[in-house]
Amino acid sequence: MQVLKFLLGIVLVQLVTAVLIYISPINLDDSASLLRLILPLFFVALMVAFWFSSLSAHLKKDSEHKMKDAFAKEREALKVKAERAKTRV
Repeated sequence: MQVLKFLLGIVLVQLVTAVLIYISPINLDDSASLLRLILPLFFVALMVAFWFSSLSAHLKKDSEHKMKDAFAKEREALKVKAERAKTRV
């Protein structure tokens, strides 16, 4: 499910790139026309990079939280098992 969010970002960048190239002037010989094409593409790529960074940070935080919960449950089970073994002796 998480891969779809990254795929959506990649498709979004590709779509914006295609649209901007389609609506750009035919002659890209002068630097002003080229700048009008590259500058919006740069900002779109930058925003998607920040979005991907945020997504990966949240995924990392969620997985760490799940691991901490699993370790806490395992630690509690070991404590209970040790207490039971101690009371038997």
